[in-house]
Amino acid sequence: MMEAFTSSSQSFGGLILMKSTFLLGLVFLVSLVFRKASASTQHYLWTLAYVALVTLPVVSYLSMTNGSWRIEVPVLTTSETPMSVFETTESSLLTSAISETPVTTGNASRAWPSMWQLAWFMGGAVFMIRLIVGIAAGRRSKHQSRELKDEAWLDLLGDAQARIGALDDVELRTTSTSQLPMTIGLWHPTILLPRAASEYSAQRRWAVLLHEIAHIRRRDCLTQLVCQMACAVFWWHPLAWIGARQMRALSERASDDLVLDAGATPSEYAHDLLDMARGLNLHGASAPIASVTMAHRSRLEDRLLAILDPAMARRAMTSRIKLPAALFGLGILVSVAL
Repeated sequence: MMEAFTSSSQSFGGLILMKSTFLLGLVFLVSLVFRKASASTQHYLWTLAYVALVTLPVVSYLSMTNGSWRIEVPVLTTSETPMSVFETTESSLLTSAISETPVTTGNASRAWPSMWQLAWFMGGAVFMIRLIVGIAAGRRSKHQSRELKDEAWLDLLGDAQARIGALDDVELRTTSTSQLPMTIGLWHPTILLPRAASEYSAQRRWAVLLHEIAHIRRRDCLTQLVCQMACAVFWWHPLAWIGARQMRALSERASDDLVLDAGATPSEYAHDLLDMARGLNLHGASAPIASVTMAHRSRLEDRLLAILDPAMARRAMTSRIKLPAALFGLGILVSVAL
């Protein structure tokens, strides 16, 4: 009984490994083909991939335990392919061996899980706790912050929302727990500004608000959360972490594109980013794991080069493209998982 349960669990683990590797490898291949597309397009592709990864174990488990969820793969039958004498002998020996094997019952479900299951669960629990702690840190930063009532900042916030096209009810607050601007909140977004923001020039204030509003319009806090959840589930897969790093960099570049499209001067915007990144290195500041921030150090050089490149594609994806892409991605997920 124990052997039967362990065998089925190992086959499930092997299927998950193959399916997740196939999905991630496919996305890496497609992103390579579309490497000259806009950052918004590439980021949307990775978002679909991580949504698929989060749901992959559940759908795969259903396909293994419930026949109605399974897509049968056609195979050649014995009537279609004649068997040789040796194949017939091997088949009869295999049939007799199977008939002598004890039939397992439902008691196998009460067997202890295998070592890989325990390792997978414990590792996933550690990374999920890390994610929860990051969310709690963001909420704590918000509770320790103060509402910003400066009319100049509020006027700039309204102008930035109108320029980017974000209609969300955004809260603007100042905090002493962070050295860099950041955005937190999935449904009720909040922009947290450091106390040093009062010394920003008018140009830097405008650039900071445009960038954070761009994150809000793009729902980057939500996509970042989905990505981190997928990494927690597939913590043992190196491609999941490499893709997460790529996805964060694309998120920043896509927001930069919206800022430039709103009228920011590329050279001045790049200077502000570089100057703020230097401040991060000096203060050793970091943002909570579930937040998005303007001056993230990840691939800063590539980001600056993209900002200063006038030939870079910056057009955001439209809804007419997003829906067919999502349906196509869903079809791939169903085909692979079931």
